[in-house]
Amino acid sequence: MPERPTGISVLAIVAGIFGIILIIGGLIMGVAAAALSDLMQDYIETYGVTIGVSVSALTAMITAILVVIGVIAAIFGILYVAVAYGFWVGTGWSRLLAIILSILGIITGIITATGGIGIVLIIIYAVILWYLMQRHVKAFFGAAPPSTPPPAPPPPP
Repeated sequence: MPERPTGISVLAIVAGIFGIILIIGGLIMGVAAAALSDLMQDYIETYGVTIGVSVSALTAMITAILVVIGVIAAIFGILYVAVAYGFWVGTGWSRLLAIILSILGIITGIITATGGIGIVLIIIYAVILWYLMQRHVKAFFGAAPPSTPPPAPPPPP
């Protein structure tokens, strides 16, 4: 197996950190959903606020949305940690998974392109996608022959 490119080492570390942040963020979102639900119920019981809809239904809807966001963040976090591990050991599936995540990142950037972060996401994921298509990177993951051909055998005497 060819030596791991420096860029893949950097991407492995960044993906691992990003994945851990997403997992922690997903867990925090789940805890926040439960806390917000309790807070809203206490507020309603204390002040008797009515807002035209069933308050318990509104509380359940907000809690469900927060839980779904937390679960999605945690799933993506696990995927990024898997990419980090795969990059570190050089497994072919991690390159494919990183390509898929990069395409999803570009799509997210397009959806949020009205804000400045969307353009930044598009650029970052496009550069990662371009890098993963480079011959020496593909060779590291076994998706292309090594970039340098083996030396020719010595001529017969």
